This record gives sequence, structure tokens and C-alpha cells, in this order.
Amino acid sequence: MKRIAVVEDEVYMREELCDMLQKDGYLVEAITEFEDAARLLAALRPDLVILDLNLPEISGFQICQELKNKTAIPVLVLTSRDQVKDELQAFQLGADEYLTKPCRKDRLLARVSNILKRYEGRTNLIEGPDFLLD
Repeated sequence: MKRIAVVEDEVYMREELCDMLQKDGYLVEAITEFEDAARLLAALRPDLVILDLNLPEISGFQICQELKNKTAIPVLVLTSRDQVKDELQAFQLGADEYLTKPCRKDRLLARVSNILKRYEGRTNLIEGPDFLLD
């Protein structure tokens, strides 16, 4: 069973996402500590991260960059930020998909499925001697 980590600060949105994904057959981990989210996500080694950009304490852009610098875990950005410059920045930092809220359930589930198919059989952690030490 594929595991998805949801990084979302809005409680209602996080609960809706987790419930929807669980009903679709995924194991879901809700991330609510954002300052050290990249390290936590690397340790969890989910098959996919759904990441909001507007988070307290740290930007989702920074989490995406830190995660992609150290792992090959796919990232689907799900955000209310609908400016092209934000989408381009997310892609430059390594995001695999970018959807804006509100988003239709079937569209989100299709993107999740598509990303998981693309990453099927790949190792999501880039091995490095100093990753856990920095």
C-alpha cells in the first residue's frame, strides 16, 4: 500500500485530504510540525508528499527545496497560490506537480496516481553519508 504524507496547516483541509486519500486506499501521514518537515519526511520515506506552500514558521518552497536536495521523494504542491511565478518557482525547486485550491477530488486523485506510477520501483531516498548528520 502506498504511503502519502500531507503537509498542510489548515486543519479542515488536512483532515479532508487525509480522509479522501485513505478512502482511495492510501496510507496517510499528516505532518503538523513544519520547521523540521524536510528531515521528518526523509525519515518517513513516503511514496509521495502533498505540500502546501503557505505554512507557518517555514515556507513550503523551502521544505520542497530541502526535501528535493536530499531525496527523490515526489512532491505534489497543493496551494491557494495561483500565480504563474509561484508555480514556476515550485517546479524549479523540484516539485513534480502543482495544483491550486480549490481542486476537484478526481483531479487530485488522478495526479496522485500518475505521480505514483511514474515513480514506481524507484528508490525515494538519495543515499548520502552526511544527510542525517547535518
